[in-house]
Amino acid sequence: SVLLGDNVARQVLSKHWQHRSEGLEEIQKQLPSQSNVTKAARVVATVLKKTIADKNPTVLLAALQLLRGVLELKDEQGRTLEVKGLLDTSLLGLVLKLAETNTRVRDESARALMALAGHQGAGCSWVAQAVLKPPKQAQNFKAIQSRLEFLRELAGEYTPSP
Repeated sequence: SVLLGDNVARQVLSKHWQHRSEGLEEIQKQLPSQSNVTKAARVVATVLKKTIADKNPTVLLAALQLLRGVLELKDEQGRTLEVKGLLDTSLLGLVLKLAETNTRVRDESARALMALAGHQGAGCSWVAQAVLKPPKQAQNFKAIQSRLEFLRELAGEYTPSP
């Protein structure tokens, strides 16, 4: 990865969760200083795709912090970055995390989804569409219940238009 450096790439791809977490923190530090924001966002989206699916809570929480950093980025013209398409896979990964047994992971994932819903380059309908997709195991009560609870919270925050 020319954009972020080989050392950061090695860290993010490491089998040790501590290295993966450190790699994400390093990307977070480098992100604001990138000259080509759009290209950097694409690279970070690829990293997020992998790390949001990580089983380790510490790595996931570092990935969610990085996601918040991406949401603060502006493109070369100073406009809010369009993240639809860029973060599709990450969005689906976050929806799956709503059913996690780890409370912090579940809560932070819901918070990240709310941040995406409120983001100008993403939006409530994009998030709701992903949450409304049926889980792969149709009989998975926990996955369905967690999605319904999130939708109730989302509807409370963003009142649907008639």
